[in-house]
Amino acid sequence: AQSYDLIVAANVIHATRHIGRTLDNLRPLLKPGGRLLMREITQPMRLFDFVFGPLVLPLQDLDAREGELFLTTAQWQQQCRHAGFSKVAWLPQDGSPTAGMSEHIILATLPGQAVSAVTFTAPSEPVLGQALTDNGDYLADWSDCAGQPERFNARWQEAWRLLSQRHGDALPVEPPPVAAPEWLGKVRLSWQNEAFSRGQMRVEARHPAGEWLPLSPAAPLPAPQTHYQWRWTPLNVASIDQPLTFSFSAGTLARSDELAQYGIIHDPHASS
Repeated sequence: AQSYDLIVAANVIHATRHIGRTLDNLRPLLKPGGRLLMREITQPMRLFDFVFGPLVLPLQDLDAREGELFLTTAQWQQQCRHAGFSKVAWLPQDGSPTAGMSEHIILATLPGQAVSAVTFTAPSEPVLGQALTDNGDYLADWSDCAGQPERFNARWQEAWRLLSQRHGDALPVEPPPVAAPEWLGKVRLSWQNEAFSRGQMRVEARHPAGEWLPLSPAAPLPAPQTHYQWRWTPLNVASIDQPLTFSFSAGTLARSDELAQYGIIHDPHASS
């Protein structure tokens, strides 16, 4: 009980025999302030009735559904309120240009204070912070590096070294490509391995406005109305004078013999 911050249900709750009982069963699983995120069809769909109708078990709440399989947003709001959810919102919003869509995203929230951020209390790793997953994603607090170029540079390089050792190929450390923003605080770190090039560290910082922004140089944008066209052609290995050399990642090295048959050779000193 009270184990989850969020439950996601896509076009599934309407198919239960009794919406109210289903919501009553889901509510105790959520923590105070927990959320139920649903994607649901919100208007009658005769084609669905014809195709899937015979597969649906007899409904036990036809009056609440007003004789239909799919509930409207107003009916979902009523059902969620009765089940103990204090807030119910949906997209598209009523009155918006897309309000007439046949599907909505519905978010029901329980009363209480939700856990909105990780609390950092003497983290064991001040550089990488807390591991979010088992494959190299971390959440850390780098607010002490805001406006401190030397400290930010040292923190960046130490994070690169640790991530490369744990999840990459222990590659040489690279300096940060950008300066630390003055608003620097929470950061998300991850290591991205590439098949035919060196891996790299990705760092995103949470802007005070709430969005996560990559700490990397802004990529140039194509001019308006620009169109690109290309065509793939088979590669004739026999016509290549020199083999294609790449610095393979650790995962790609396992297939180096197979790749060599096609003229793709591992070279640890290759530029990419």
